[in-house]
Amino acid sequence: CQRFLGPPEGLLPPAGQLAVRLPARARGLAVSPRVKKVKPRLFVALPDKGTIQVFSLSNLGKRRAVKVLRIGKPGKGGRPAPSGIAVDSEGHLAVTDARNQAVYLYNTVRSWNRYRVLGHPARARSSAGALARPTSLAQYAGAKGGFARNLFIGEVGNKRVQRWDSGG
Repeated sequence: CQRFLGPPEGLLPPAGQLAVRLPARARGLAVSPRVKKVKPRLFVALPDKGTIQVFSLSNLGKRRAVKVLRIGKPGKGGRPAPSGIAVDSEGHLAVTDARNQAVYLYNTVRSWNRYRVLGHPARARSSAGALARPTSLAQYAGAKGGFARNLFIGEVGNKRVQRWDSGG
């Protein structure tokens, strides 16, 4: 069983010699490993645009985004403001939406569909299992074990970090 530790030597230029121009202020960043036939990618959250821009690591700095994922609003919510993002070893992308008090889960390997919404959009709440301006996100890097599907969500509104299972 091999694990992705980074791009092969020579795939990326030395540190400090690469820049990607973005159309708006960036908030969250995540890097995915190779998943099936999909090469490693860089995901960038742009809250002002309501999008996630996706770049191929093998062409970073040479091309525009290979995908622009528009974050749709949940039900009666407002225009999404994606901020925290994390991607797991199977290509599932988690995105916090600070404006709508939600976390969205996307399949980025096949169809780019949003398959789950966590939280109770669009009203902020302080009870356990609810969110208030979630802006930060991390996911346990291990593929197996007790924390494997866990998301750690940082909230500005409640000044706390919650641990949630991405399975709902």
